[in-house]
Amino acid sequence: METRTRTHPARQPKRRKASASSKMRAYRERMRAAGMRQVQIWVPDSTSPSLRREARRQSLLVSRSASEPEAVADIEAIADLEGWE
Repeated sequence: METRTRTHPARQPKRRKASASSKMRAYRERMRAAGMRQVQIWVPDSTSPSLRREARRQSLLVSRSASEPEAVADIEAIADLEGWE
């Protein structure tokens, strides 16, 4: 005699959740279809103590430079600040 396990009629079989990689693949496909292109860049870690020390060292060198006021004036002259408050 064969025994079968019956499921309750109100219970639906569980659907498998999509894996993270399949979700990401679908997302990338949607973005490409929308005309977007993925770009990945590596930037310095701003929380790194060594980066902070180096940034501080360089900013002190610039601030002590005799040409610093002229450089700041040049930057401000060409800066597009429209829309910034």
